[in-house]
Amino acid sequence: MKFLAKLIFTFVIFSTSVKATLIEYEFDTLRFENNQMITGSFIYNQDSNNLTELAISLFGPQLNIEFALQDLTSPDAFSISFDNNTFGDSDEEGFQLFKDDVFLATGLYGLGAQDSCYEDSNFNQFCNAGLFTFQPIDNGPQSVSAPLPVLLILLGLFLGRLIRRS
Repeated sequence: MKFLAKLIFTFVIFSTSVKATLIEYEFDTLRFENNQMITGSFIYNQDSNNLTELAISLFGPQLNIEFALQDLTSPDAFSISFDNNTFGDSDEEGFQLFKDDVFLATGLYGLGAQDSCYEDSNFNQFCNAGLFTFQPIDNGPQSVSAPLPVLLILLGLFLGRLIRRS
């Protein structure tokens, strides 16, 4: 009987979840004064107001670099406001990335309030005097299951009790 109760409890814990709304946004392509271009996208969890994925490409005649979430200069080096479709025109909106001795920054987070700029390994700065615009990609919001934190705590307590008894 105890085994059946434990089995039902485990089933309830793993089958209960919440939905997270993930929306993918795509940036337009910007061109720098040296013919380098930049574009990208990000996935944002609207329920937790959290960035879950970032993909930025800096490409052209001199450099080809793919930036990702782990290339942010700090955990909070990406900030967004969804008040309009311009990225970088609100207070502290923008991002800072660093990879392969290249520093990339845009918006008020970067080198100029209305700029997207990068600095190469020779400390040359290139700007495009523009900001990204972004739009949601047409595949619409994606809902994914995420376990409820309370149920994970209950599972930990349950397993702890099980270990003490054995």
